Amino acid sequence: MNKETDKNNKELRLTIRFYNVDDVARLNKWKKQVSLAGDSFSNVLSRVIMNYLDDTEKKKVLKDFKTDLFYAFRKSMFASLTPFSANIIENILSIKADNYIINKKLDLLLNSIASDKDLTKSLLRNPTQDLIEEVEFFRNLRNLLNVKNDKVIETKNEKVARIKKQEEKYENYEFEDGLFEPEVLDSSIDAMKGEFDE
Repeated sequence: MNKETDKNNKELRLTIRFYNVDDVARLNKWKKQVSLAGDSFSNVLSRVIMNYLDDTEKKKVLKDFKTDLFYAFRKSMFASLTPFSANIIENILSIKADNYIINKKLDLLLNSIASDKDLTKSLLRNPTQDLIEEVEFFRNLRNLLNVKNDKVIETKNEKVARIKKQEEKYENYEFEDGLFEPEVLDSSIDAMKGEFDE
């Protein structure tokens, strides 16, 4: 490596031109203040540039760290909730099956009473279709309840969607000094007030 290359690697010279009159006046004023403080304008300017680069790198590292932390928490939450949710699903399916069987037993009893048929062991082993068919009144009642439940579920889903939208604002928001802007915080709190009060 020759001396010129070695010198270029150890030193960097910058030439900056400012054409805006206000900018030039402000910089000249700052230059005088630096000179009165007994410092070199070149040193102060290099510190400003290096501080800016350090801050930029720190923000990038912090952003990467936040992203890694977010996905690590998300992964651990998913891993810890998976057996729990599988257990809930298994119980729900078991309850649904039991509920269906209980309903068919009730249908069998009601239909046998209404038709004056005696329930024999052979009839219980192999019931006819008319004995296990649901009575029209209860079928209509179930349909009415399903319509009402669908409306309630739709309302709840809309509320959940609004909350998810607020969560996305938090996830996508870049915060400075660990603080959220008041508008983001206020809008999120207002949006979540009374969401599940019904």
